[in-house]
This record gives sequence, C-alpha cells and structure tokens, in this order.
Amino acid sequence: MKLQNEVVLRPRFKLVVPMPVTEVIERLQTTPGTASTIYTSILDGHIFIKINKEERHFWSPHLHIESEETDDNQTLLKGTFGPNPTAWTFFMFLHFVLAGCFLAAAIWCYTNVVVGASTRLPVIGMVVIVLLWIAFYVLGRLGKKKAEPQSRVLYEFLQARVSHP
Repeated sequence: MKLQNEVVLRPRFKLVVPMPVTEVIERLQTTPGTASTIYTSILDGHIFIKINKEERHFWSPHLHIESEETDDNQTLLKGTFGPNPTAWTFFMFLHFVLAGCFLAAAIWCYTNVVVGASTRLPVIGMVVIVLLWIAFYVLGRLGKKKAEPQSRVLYEFLQARVSHP
C-alpha cells in the first residue's frame, strides 16, 4: 500500500483500474448476511468498505472510495482510510473542549497578571490541559496502530476484487 506520507490522520491513495465504474461497483458489492469479514455499501459512486459488526471495535477503520470514470474506459479510485465516524466526532469534540478550556485558562492567567493576583492555578490548569492533549495524541496513535491490521484487510479486499480484469 503506497500512501502519500506516513504522518496522516486519514491515509489516502489513488488507484487506476482498467475497467468501467459499473464493473468496479459490481465487483465490490458484498451480499448482506454472509459470513464475510467485509461489508460494503455503495451510494452514487461512493463505496464504503467496513469491517462487519461482529469483528468491529472502537478503533476499527473504514475505507471510503470515490470512483471516477476516465476517458479511456478506466476507473480512478480515490481511497481514504478513516476511523469510525462516531469515534472521530468524539475525539474532535474533546479537542475543541480542551481548546476552549485552554483559552479560558490563558485569559484567566492574563487577567491575574494584570490585576497582580496569583497565576498558580491558571498555569497549573494550562499545563494539565497540554498534558491531556498529549495523552489524546498518544491514545490516537495507539488506536491507529490497533486499526492497522484491519486497514490492511480492507485494502487487500479492494485489491483482490479490482486487480484482475
């Protein structure tokens, strides 16, 4: 799997397939209720490849593929690996809350400096918030590492379905 770079939140790739979009979509469809590890849903040229619910965990990734037909009857697939949308929304919410708390603590600290009061408590608050940000970053990296085997399963599923014309 060749990704654009290593330190990315949502790894992306492009793949050119020597067949029309309709055939790619047909090959990627899975039958609901089968014992497969993979589940696909397709909507207007957007293909979502996910791990089945039985094997899914909090860090499980999904693969979003955008398909575009080229002039020479080939298909350009633009893939993006991403976390579970619920987990992603939760992490972003926590980051925005921490940013708001950090800003509030910084304003409180500045106000205490201007007034001549003790800045100990707001500075401790800002340090704790920075430590929480670092903890969230580490937790996110660990989650990404835990999701990597399933990401490979999703990519191998895609490769197996579209590589043989």
